[in-house]
Amino acid sequence: MDEKTLASFGKIEIVELPPMRVASYKATGNEPEIKSSEFITKWLEKHGLGHGENGVRDFGFDVNAHGESDYEKGIRCYQKFASIPEGIEGSDGVEVKRFSGGKFAKMVITRPFECEFTEGWNHMFAWLEKSGEKARLTNGGSCEETPCLEEIYNENGIQYMAMYLPLL
Repeated sequence: MDEKTLASFGKIEIVELPPMRVASYKATGNEPEIKSSEFITKWLEKHGLGHGENGVRDFGFDVNAHGESDYEKGIRCYQKFASIPEGIEGSDGVEVKRFSGGKFAKMVITRPFECEFTEGWNHMFAWLEKSGEKARLTNGGSCEETPCLEEIYNENGIQYMAMYLPLL
């Protein structure tokens, strides 16, 4: 890992994410993060909501697309959760779900798109081995049932990505 990447990683801490009612949208393709982010942003705006406004939080995570062959072809699947208030129902391909929350290891990366932020997951799993904590993972170590979350936000003109690893 290069020095710039390592320097952008914050301290890993244990946090509790509250249960949330979320709008959920899943996109598949070569850049599903962009597609799902743009879609959920427009959907939120249509309902008078914005990221970081009125308590709206926005999380994303990788999900299994269709199988290894799709992944080898560059086809991936990314799902977005945006916390929403009661009274808003799913529409236009967006489902409303309950996210159970729980105990997570959290690490914040400063300016994630200026470094190899994907190394953050490797850093967190290395921390996990030494910490004595146990991950809440399924399917041989995947984040399928309780997702490993990424939350991108801005403060004072600086972009951050918080990574959340589910713990028992």
